[in-house]
Amino acid sequence: QELIVSQVGTDPDFTNNGAITIPATARLQVLGGTLREPSWGVDGTGDIHVEDGTFDIGAAASSAVTWTLLNAELKGAGSVTNTGTVSLQGGALVSLPMTNEGTIEATAGTNTFAAPLTAPSSGRIDTRADATLVLDAPLTNQGQLAIRDASTVSCAKPLTNQGTIELIPEIGSRGTPLLSVTTGGLANEAG
Repeated sequence: QELIVSQVGTDPDFTNNGAITIPATARLQVLGGTLREPSWGVDGTGDIHVEDGTFDIGAAASSAVTWTLLNAELKGAGSVTNTGTVSLQGGALVSLPMTNEGTIEATAGTNTFAAPLTAPSSGRIDTRADATLVLDAPLTNQGQLAIRDASTVSCAKPLTNQGTIELIPEIGSRGTPLLSVTTGGLANEAG
């Protein structure tokens, strides 16, 4: 099952004021434009795939879905508590506060968090291949931050770590994993 919202034209915009249930085997796909979710009526454990578009959340949301942001933005006046998976690919931007109790994966391109990110002990942030994860807002990590292969995590704001940071070179890798904290410093505290 798949619901596709495909938008073209000048600043296309779709607003959902009702409920959307995404079962485990289903997918909501947003292609282009903006999908607005002012009161967060999304439920389920399926997939939300946003490609070359924007998903705008207007209220606090708790989500067990699998997000894929491909050259897309997750933004809004709300915040997200992720208990599923967020996959950032090809220039994704997250510009709303997020608490990650699930998994965040950066798998390709330069992907950016422009709002505070908190990862409690159940949270995992994982970068792979040649991905770059740019943190332009504070990160508080109590879970696991795994930087693999030739990937980079670049922090332009304070990084407070009370969990685990792993730099994991892969066999046959084209480079070395890198953690770069350019502003605000790294506080590596006992967790």
